[in-house]
Amino acid sequence: MDIKKIVFIIGGIDIVLLGISLFLYLGKDRTAPVITFAENLVSYEEGMDEALLLEGVTAMDAKDGDVSGSLLVEKIAGTTGKEVIVTYVARDSANNVGKASRAFPVAGTYNDGDVLPVMGESWKEKAGLRKAA
Repeated sequence: MDIKKIVFIIGGIDIVLLGISLFLYLGKDRTAPVITFAENLVSYEEGMDEALLLEGVTAMDAKDGDVSGSLLVEKIAGTTGKEVIVTYVARDSANNVGKASRAFPVAGTYNDGDVLPVMGESWKEKAGLRKAA
């Protein structure tokens, strides 16, 4: 067999394999779901059920459509005592993960973020302003 024929055959096989690889790569879903929030913002309370945090939250994917069933609360991070940041994640059938966060006001705050005192404790005791005896 002539060496030129072998080179053309191998080159043709390479081009076909490159075309197949490009087709598979471009056809793959690499777009993460988009998480959106309704305007029914509730106040956050310590130990709040995740189902309440998920109310009004939806996740849509370009190929899979509504993937709200995959929504999870990833983490809840406190900020200044006035609000917490809740981070949500959603996954589509191609295992693309979308992430979004929103802030919730903290329930049970007073005077711009001072946490309510424990039963029987006054505000002055909470702030460390006990009267000198």
